Amino acid sequence: MARSARLISKRRRRNSAIQLLDESEHGVEKRKVESDKRRRSLSEGSEPSGGKLALENPQQGHKGKLVGWVELSEVTLYREGTFSLCFTAILNDAEVVVKLLKSDAQLIDERAEDLFDTEIAVVLGGGNGMDGRSRHLVNMVGVGREERGGFVVLEKLTMTLEERLGNCRSSGGLGLSFPWWGGAKKKEDPWKDDLQLRMKTCLELARGLEHCHTGGLKMGGCVIHRDFNPKNLGFRDDGEAVVFDFGLSRVLENYTAVSNTMPRAMTGEVGSCRYQAPEVSCHSPYGAQSDVWSWAVVAWEIGTLQLPYGEITTVEYLCRVVEGGERLPLDGGWGFDEEFKGLLRECWEENMNKRPSMVEVVKRMESIMKIEGLKG
Repeated sequence: MARSARLISKRRRRNSAIQLLDESEHGVEKRKVESDKRRRSLSEGSEPSGGKLALENPQQGHKGKLVGWVELSEVTLYREGTFSLCFTAILNDAEVVVKLLKSDAQLIDERAEDLFDTEIAVVLGGGNGMDGRSRHLVNMVGVGREERGGFVVLEKLTMTLEERLGNCRSSGGLGLSFPWWGGAKKKEDPWKDDLQLRMKTCLELARGLEHCHTGGLKMGGCVIHRDFNPKNLGFRDDGEAVVFDFGLSRVLENYTAVSNTMPRAMTGEVGSCRYQAPEVSCHSPYGAQSDVWSWAVVAWEIGTLQLPYGEITTVEYLCRVVEGGERLPLDGGWGFDEEFKGLLRECWEENMNKRPSMVEVVKRMESIMKIEGLKG
């Protein structure tokens, strides 16, 4: 019975991805024909003509488009995951990121193809990037399924949150400057010395997560990220924060994220331990509430510019946080608003049903930003 349910769920994810792709500017079959023509044109030594993918402004989002591998140039490997390879590349004179499923991924884990299909379905259904929530999810440029396997093409971000925090810490933390990514010249990053700007980043990431939880994606249901940490969060050129990498995400149908009901039994120990909710580490049923915990840990790190729990091991995390109830300090002289501290405490409730939903988190963060006088 359980196997049958998994197969049905897998079919639904694939059907969702196919349906969303069919809704794009041109039909899939037409794009396949055009891709074949371009390949033949290249093999004959001429430049491909027509049918090129028109990259839009990231703020305006992208419809699902079929991309042929031959359309990519300057493909360079820069990151390797358990199931996939990430490349930087050029597509129509614009920098993009290409995520490709490893050829031996199924040998590593039989779930690999399912996870990749889920990620494609999520980024395809990410919305048009025009509203205040979906704009904080990475924009999908296109997808492809060539001889080398399935791949997804995403907008290239300026940097990850992990990189930005790492540079803050390596340069001495608060009050010191470090090279800014905005150009060749070294510029002082205003983000590191301005708590309100960092709180704005927290709000933007909360909005992205809220969009996932509340059925804002075209595919419907509640998308649980399950790996919400600085490695999978980033910034565009204008400093706007973005959620990406849905490789471990799960889509739950008939799930009410607003009321945080219907926790599900899913694979435990996903993501980085210092950002994990206790129920995830304990293999207990969990849901969107676990993402709420992770958001609060990331928000604390953004606010303090310190590594949560320091150099903690998985065993120490289980003993100190999961079993011992230890929580991150909130009175370290970082200038946190009392409302913000109260919100983080609630997000770290041991009973996940007592944690606020991301809808409530966004509302309260917007209120905090309004009180502080900074437009979120």
